[in-house]
Amino acid sequence: MHCLLRTQRSGAAVIAARCTRPTLDRSSSIQVLSRLEYTTSQRPPQAPGFARGKVRVVYNGKKMYGGDRNDVGPSENTIYGHRNDVGPSGNRMYGDRNDRHDRYDRAPRFDRAPKRNELSTTFERRERPKVVEDPFDEVVRGPPRKVYPPDFAGFEKGLKEGDRVGAWLKFQDLIFDETERAQLKLSHFEDLMNLLVSHRPPKIDYALQVFGMMKEQGFLPTTDMYNILMTGYARLGDLEGCRNVLRKLAAQGLAPNMHTYNLFMKMYVNIGQFDAAVKFFDRMINEGVAPDVTSFNVLMGGAADEGRAEMVWKYYQDMLDLTYEPNERTFSILIKMHVRHGDLEMAEKWFADKKARGLQPDAYDYSTIMSGFAKKAQLEKVQEYFEKLVEDKLEPDSHTFNSVIHAQANLGDLDGAIRTVDDMVKTYKLQPDAVLYQTLAHAFCKAGRPLEAEQLIAAMKRAHPKHAKQILPGLYRSIITAYAKLLNVADATRVLLQSETDGHPVSRVGYNIVLEAAAKAFQTDVLEDLWSRLRYSPQLSAANYATNGPNEITYATVIEGFIVVNNTKRAMELYHDMLRQDRMEPSFEICSALIRALIRAREWKNAAFVLSRMRAGAGKGSEDRPLGKSFDDASDQFTKLLIETGQELENAAMVAESTPDTLADGTMVKQQCDIVLALYKELMFASANITATSSPLNPEVFRLAMEAHRQRRDPFNMVVVFVALQQHAASTQTQIPPQAIATLLLGVRHLAQLKTARAAIEMLTTQNQKPSALQKQFTLNRPAYIHLLHLEARCALPDHMVGTVVDMRNEGHEITPREYVDLLRTFADAIAGAVKSNSYEWKKQLTNARAAFMAFVKDMQPHLLEREDGDGTDFENDVDELSGFKPVRGARSKGDFGKQMSALIP
Repeated sequence: MHCLLRTQRSGAAVIAARCTRPTLDRSSSIQVLSRLEYTTSQRPPQAPGFARGKVRVVYNGKKMYGGDRNDVGPSENTIYGHRNDVGPSGNRMYGDRNDRHDRYDRAPRFDRAPKRNELSTTFERRERPKVVEDPFDEVVRGPPRKVYPPDFAGFEKGLKEGDRVGAWLKFQDLIFDETERAQLKLSHFEDLMNLLVSHRPPKIDYALQVFGMMKEQGFLPTTDMYNILMTGYARLGDLEGCRNVLRKLAAQGLAPNMHTYNLFMKMYVNIGQFDAAVKFFDRMINEGVAPDVTSFNVLMGGAADEGRAEMVWKYYQDMLDLTYEPNERTFSILIKMHVRHGDLEMAEKWFADKKARGLQPDAYDYSTIMSGFAKKAQLEKVQEYFEKLVEDKLEPDSHTFNSVIHAQANLGDLDGAIRTVDDMVKTYKLQPDAVLYQTLAHAFCKAGRPLEAEQLIAAMKRAHPKHAKQILPGLYRSIITAYAKLLNVADATRVLLQSETDGHPVSRVGYNIVLEAAAKAFQTDVLEDLWSRLRYSPQLSAANYATNGPNEITYATVIEGFIVVNNTKRAMELYHDMLRQDRMEPSFEICSALIRALIRAREWKNAAFVLSRMRAGAGKGSEDRPLGKSFDDASDQFTKLLIETGQELENAAMVAESTPDTLADGTMVKQQCDIVLALYKELMFASANITATSSPLNPEVFRLAMEAHRQRRDPFNMVVVFVALQQHAASTQTQIPPQAIATLLLGVRHLAQLKTARAAIEMLTTQNQKPSALQKQFTLNRPAYIHLLHLEARCALPDHMVGTVVDMRNEGHEITPREYVDLLRTFADAIAGAVKSNSYEWKKQLTNARAAFMAFVKDMQPHLLEREDGDGTDFENDVDELSGFKPVRGARSKGDFGKQMSALIP
């Protein structure tokens, strides 16, 4: 990312009355820091700041007061400053990184010929010092030691040389001697606290002991000493500990200095609350507290870590506007930001600008810019900056060598990387750190040399046991992946089990990698074993199953592994187990592979079931993708299966309609509908590739697909299938089966929608003007005629009903009295619906239509007025009720039924 350079000062208003630090109003300035409990979304009430003195600068329209812009923290050191900031008595808080030594005057020889078995000699055969996780804790918390004679000179020497262990032990000896204890000064306590706090991790408990002993000696703590304690808590990320120290500072009547403000801003940045640091900075400005260079560096560093380049440039420009000169830390932030965004050209420009301003880049800057070139595998640039580092008499550290080795590893020059490690160990007396081991191990895995990566892991465990625990999971995964790519399933499984034995559980991603390799190698025993370990692990629970249990990739890998060995039984078991999982649906690829395997095994029902589930899983993008030749070749078998399943579905529906008390299995009906419709869709895909010698699609397929849509209450798609049937009949010059028309009319009848009923009537009856076309295209059977009569009754079309009855008689079909009663019931239901909707005009039309049809029946079909055998008197009661006739009490007799019916006709 190219960022806009801001190298010119904007010439902001600077009121430069260079004066001494004004007197601080301690009670009010304490309130600035003590009210840190506010949330980032709630601005606290304004508190008075520093006492008014001479105006120092104007920033964003605010008058600010404070000391010199180059003021720093206690003992002139900035705890969170640049790597070259020095601490008390001149010692560097980050170590003597810039000491010059003659043995570093030459660069390593990158072009030297490799030695024999250098990997083994470098990492395996060298004697290593005993690894101690924390030397301070090992000595201080070890067995009780006897008190030695006080050595005041040794104590001061330990402070000067930064020997924490020695200084602490000598200090304990001094405390027990009253004469020597009296020689201790405030600076001794302060320097020792600085040493303890600068340890990693900070020894805050010991610093508090020193602080307490200092008070027992009669010394009054200063603001700088409280800052030291807050620095320790800040490095530990203990915000509440910092606040407690601040409260104690206020209780002593002391005022915070600029280092205190910067300390809290840095703490907010370290715990990832950059916005809180910005709000705290704004409070400083509103309180009239002038920031210094360190303040801006803290905010620039936080913005750079957040990836907010615009904020970095804002605070950089603000710093220039206040005539502050950027220091080493400022340029290091800018260099690091550009490297992080991959803009190495701009990083080099800032690096050169830093040197041009007389600020010497340190090893950290060199390591930063070298790491950027290493990521892009630009080994020449990495070597160039390494040589410049040596020319500047700087000491290369493990980070510097890591950049060189990283670049060589990215280029695949592993032998060169090993030579560099050998130079680092032998010439520069540096031991490889955990990051270097990690870099090389990943590189060996990437190059397909996982055995050497395992050797590196063994060496790293001995050299860096503490750090190994953090990076081993990723290394194990890289080695597993490398073995899996080589289809070395045995070693991949061995490393997986070794990782879990070492206390590093392998994620399901690692399991998926090994399972895929086992599937490709046809090792079903390994496949079954690893599947059982992952699926039925005792560590799995309902809470963590979604993250640690098998996912869709796992199921697909294992199912495919059993498919390739034609074990369809086990594949179907896993398929059903997958369907039982929440929010998990097989992909189109795995379903189609399973269907092809089932077709080869001639397991037609299982294949149809998988097909129906696949088409139901619309979220996987499988709704419009054909299965291909494997299904086309088996289309006859699937046609037969569709007809069998559809007939079972139809028979079940007939039983349910004839016996209302019988409840159909809804799950079974849905499954059968899904199978029929899925097979229909596949057969339609296959029919698109039909050849001249292939047999056309059976019309029964269309009818049963319409029946499945009718069962699912889907009239729209039912009509779509009927239209496809019409096109099929036209292309094959065949008639539409009467059963298909009956299914269509039954579906429309059950839908009970007037517009749909009229559309269906028009589709069939407009052909009456062309009898030949009607005869060729539509042939109705008895159920179709009956359904058509009901639709015509619902639409109040008595003339159509008369024509339909005449057509039925011409075809040899007669209406039964019971069917006549059902027609009257349809009229009654339609009239009741009109009354309910207040459609009195429509009610009148229906009533007139019913009367007209009843008159036709009386004149032309009188036999319909007579009950059939077995109807009894219920038939006459039904006719009376449905025709709207209310008989006079006592006037009814069996012989009077015809007279009562004739009374209904006008």
